[in-house]
Amino acid sequence: MVSVIVPVYNAEKNLEKCIMSILNQSYQKLELILINDGSKDSSGKICKKYTEHDKRIRYIERENKGASATRNEGISLALGQYIQFVDSDDYIEKNMVEALVNRIEETDADMVMCGYTEVFPDKNDVRLPEIDRTIEMAELGTEYPNIFEKFLLNSPCNKLYKKEKLSEKFPEDLSLGEDLIFNLHNLENVKKISFIKESFYNYIIGQESLNRRYRKNSIEIAERLYLESMEFCSKFHVGKTAEVHISNIFMTFFFLRIDRFIYHIGI
Repeated sequence: MVSVIVPVYNAEKNLEKCIMSILNQSYQKLELILINDGSKDSSGKICKKYTEHDKRIRYIERENKGASATRNEGISLALGQYIQFVDSDDYIEKNMVEALVNRIEETDADMVMCGYTEVFPDKNDVRLPEIDRTIEMAELGTEYPNIFEKFLLNSPCNKLYKKEKLSEKFPEDLSLGEDLIFNLHNLENVKKISFIKESFYNYIIGQESLNRRYRKNSIEIAERLYLESMEFCSKFHVGKTAEVHISNIFMTFFFLRIDRFIYHIGI
């Protein structure tokens, strides 16, 4: 069984589409864990409505603690052998769960990663892995720069995990970059990872997108992410060329954040 974990916070605009995309999956052996993280809109009412009509849904309400704490609670509640995450603003393709389960069972991989689509108001941007096969972790070094640059590694939402391999939780002291750290730490327990060169996840980009919000500590967060990424590169022998490439990506991020900081303080 697959446990699909959805943290819910003030998502009334897109929540029904998100829930329906999960309940209408071609693969039906799943449970949907909806955790209402202190929403102030009608998200709770929407969750309750669907819970009354589908026994696969488990609904939990609690005070606001943030996305990381909510996802961690979902993992602890999950009954399935596989874990999948979906954000409450987003939606998934009808065959996503089936495609990822089939791949993980055919290959005995510990994690499956697919592509995703960024859905903007005026366009779509599809991000796909370069390969469509299963690799040993020893081979990850050659693919790491590609999945890092395309932000395929960061999110937990374009992946299916074996629950038994998730020994590390989402860091609850971060509000940005916690997904990347979660994935880097848990990849250390993985022996095989499978890539599917197809987009199954739709990531809605709106004006209020959380990742575009200004944060006073964004430079400190970027430094932590950089150090974590370099440590991972060292452990898995990614190679100097790839390390330089990843360092350049972070330097671009640093300059963008410094520019945004200057803009907000009015220098």
